[in-house]
Amino acid sequence: MRGSNRLITILSMALLVGFSTGCGNKESAAPQAAQTPTPAGNWQTTMPAKFAGLTAKDGGACFLDAVNGPAAGPGPILIKSLSPMSLAGWAVDLKAGRLGSALGIQLNGATPYYIAADGYPRPGLGAALKSSPSLDGGGLKLDATPLNVPAGDYRVVFLIQSDNDLLRCDTGHTLRVE
Repeated sequence: MRGSNRLITILSMALLVGFSTGCGNKESAAPQAAQTPTPAGNWQTTMPAKFAGLTAKDGGACFLDAVNGPAAGPGPILIKSLSPMSLAGWAVDLKAGRLGSALGIQLNGATPYYIAADGYPRPGLGAALKSSPSLDGGGLKLDATPLNVPAGDYRVVFLIQSDNDLLRCDTGHTLRVE
């Protein structure tokens, strides 16, 4: 009996709170139809600020190793819009024999999207490229971040800042966002 009285009291309080918060000035709230949610994520239609003032030109050497863990195989890589995506590969200015001072990724489609990327050590990369061991730091990675781009096909391009040059290296892979 005592338990059912508590349950009735709790339910009554919940209803009272619900009714009291439901009443009020409705004019201050924006209509639901006018609110367009902005997808969460860091992909932008403008270049990352660290590349400000630089003009991109084709160049560099790069390779996309993996998307979300598994190796990037032939054909389009399928991924759902707004799902987390991570990338791993490498990108260097092979002609100059040096690492990029800043890295980024471009998804090249009808509208290009950009995001900054991080470097990481890739032991043996310099030797594999028949170049200097200094290129062993040429790894490029993007930790999981929501893919806030519209559905469509995007060519995956790595961006490498080498002095005052911004090199754009096509990885040869296409991302198909569903």
